[in-house]
Amino acid sequence: MSNARYLAKLKSYFAFYATYVRGGKKPSGITQMRILSVTISEARKDNLRAIAQEVSTEAKNLFWFACEKVYHGNPQEVLGTNWQTLEDDTLKSLYHHG
Repeated sequence: MSNARYLAKLKSYFAFYATYVRGGKKPSGITQMRILSVTISEARKDNLRAIAQEVSTEAKNLFWFACEKVYHGNPQEVLGTNWQTLEDDTLKSLYHHG
């Protein structure tokens, strides 16, 4: 997928989030949301994180990124501390994030 197409998708996800999740517009009923992006390399993950920064400063914990190499062959690790958001470079767990 091209960078431009990826950015357009993220902007659409953020618009949905801003209107129906954060904004509480009914009838979505969704109270939390995360957009997960899994890449085949760390370089691509870093690239997608940089692109996602263009969406909104309010999306810092909406978009989550991981490289498949950190859990390849060990699927339970997808829930491990292998994810990054736009907030900072800290690795986070999908399961234990507050």
